[in-house]
Amino acid sequence: MILRTASTNGAPVPALDGAPGIASLTDRYSTYQRLFDSFGRRPGGTITRADLLNRLAEAGLPGDDNRVQDALATAGRDGDQTPGSITPEQFATICQENGGLIARALRGDLAIPDFAGFAAELAEVYQGLLGDDRGAVADYIPQLSNVDPEQLAIAVCTSPWVWAAAVANGLGGVGG
Repeated sequence: MILRTASTNGAPVPALDGAPGIASLTDRYSTYQRLFDSFGRRPGGTITRADLLNRLAEAGLPGDDNRVQDALATAGRDGDQTPGSITPEQFATICQENGGLIARALRGDLAIPDFAGFAAELAEVYQGLLGDDRGAVADYIPQLSNVDPEQLAIAVCTSPWVWAAAVANGLGGVGG
């Protein structure tokens, strides 16, 4: 076996060829490369931040999520040559942040793999309930008895941080 140095998050780590740590590190970087290659590249071999944010939103992870913003900020400290562009190295950094959340979202490995389909179904259920006026406003809690009976909302929590909500009367929509 040959001793060589691997890098995890920029810190050199001595390892042996064939050692599990190296295999795992190599697998991770090839996964990041495949994910990066799934985007349309710009001249210079970069992808756009907008393309990344659009794909994350489709997966149910909105661009204004703090974890997404933190990952982009971390990658931006790697010396972004062109504003709005992401190099393969920056992409790998982004994918590793927050326990690999970005990579999991891009692979469809979140709690709801087809978030767009889920959001569409939720909107359909919401629309189907709009005309249903059966029942009465709950009055076992005094504040509830004052709620406008025309309001309707559906909220689904897929994790402590990811919400999908449909709210009546223009108060909101389906989102991640």
